[in-house]
Amino acid sequence: MQYFYDKQIRRHLIQFVRMFSNFSVQIGENDDGDPIYRTVPAKYGDPTRMAATIMRENSENKMLSVPQITCYITGMSQDPSRRMHAGFQKRETIYEKDFNSATGDYTTDPGNTYQITKTAPVPYILDINVDVWTSNTDQKLQLMEQLLILFDPLIDLHSSKNPFDWTALSYNELSGIQFSSRSQPIGTEDIIDIGTLQFRSMIYLTPPAKFNRSKLIHTILTQLYTMDADQVDLFQQKKSYTYDSLSYTVITPSQYWIEVTDATTVKITNQDGTTIDSDGNTLNWETILAPIGRINSGYSQLRLRLAGTPDDDDSDVIGTIAYDAGNVNHLTFTIDDSTLPATTQTAVDRIVNPNVNYPGDGTLPAAAAGQRYILTDKTTNNNSSVWASIAGKGDIIQNNGFGWEVSFDASANGSTAQYVTNTADSQLYFYNGSNEIWTHAWQAKHKPGFWRIFI
Repeated sequence: MQYFYDKQIRRHLIQFVRMFSNFSVQIGENDDGDPIYRTVPAKYGDPTRMAATIMRENSENKMLSVPQITCYITGMSQDPSRRMHAGFQKRETIYEKDFNSATGDYTTDPGNTYQITKTAPVPYILDINVDVWTSNTDQKLQLMEQLLILFDPLIDLHSSKNPFDWTALSYNELSGIQFSSRSQPIGTEDIIDIGTLQFRSMIYLTPPAKFNRSKLIHTILTQLYTMDADQVDLFQQKKSYTYDSLSYTVITPSQYWIEVTDATTVKITNQDGTTIDSDGNTLNWETILAPIGRINSGYSQLRLRLAGTPDDDDSDVIGTIAYDAGNVNHLTFTIDDSTLPATTQTAVDRIVNPNVNYPGDGTLPAAAAGQRYILTDKTTNNNSSVWASIAGKGDIIQNNGFGWEVSFDASANGSTAQYVTNTADSQLYFYNGSNEIWTHAWQAKHKPGFWRIFI
């Protein structure tokens, strides 16, 4: 178990001492005959040697100030009569109302849902003595009368207003009284008398609770396998077996798509790209996410799955999201640049159609060594004197100072994921053969199963 200290006994002692605070004694009368009262201080009565030395001004001849009340622990033991089942855990669910940050009010709609898992606390009995220090019998009788009428025979202390804190209530029972520390006859040596009240405090010590935000299932992955009869027998016997993965079935509520339209905007759409629901209303992020909870600005995350399968999160692009106050169909997206995949190809100068543009045509600069371009189509006889019909669709070509050569051959790449930065717009582009052309790595449409929101 990791280090844990919640100051539970300390808090109880502080609250216990407060029970004996603000009592007073009458020490005489003023010139008008009105009584003079002195508040009696209450403190924990087990000071360190250093603190005690300072209080007595480093002198054995310094008298203690009286009257005063001191409290200190004399013993501690477990209480089997209040013990729960060892290791027992209790789970409670908290339903939060939705909060409208614009109006500052709670609405009637459901908000976030939380779950608390509490482990059974351990019951203990604290034996605590309360010493009443006085210089004469009259002071003692005044204090004792005020104190003793409070305990009949116990007082409850509530250490917390949290309705989910099952250790908040403690019981403090007066179990014994020693009226005086003096022996008879008293004599003339000691002017300070100590009366002792003995208490038993029933408390609990509890380990930390687990606090989780509950979320509904928003994506279901079903993986299908093909196995022969022997492999099925091994599977039924819960033994290891080999298999070939056939496919994934991805289910997302309402099968919504999303589209990252620029570096900061995410809109939710139907499969056909429209943003209108069956009732003719604009698709609303807040309404769609209501069964799960509300987005917390700057904390909730959108994760874009760039890998080819929905269970592969190695290349997820992650950013924080917030509601767009001006458009219910949009979220504001702030990407974490550290989650972008590493480039696999040297940066290119721009993406060109070789059959429309060529070096020196007024759009592209004159050919020079080191220039690199992604081609959106294969080169043909058009402009053959410039390109020399050297490359195919999706290839990256580079000028070596003498002419153009293919730096990346798209036709030979297969399904390997490639990433390259286009310096013309400073954006990251992606190619794996399936789309035949280079596309923006994450500013694109993402189908169900390939995007996730963590509220």
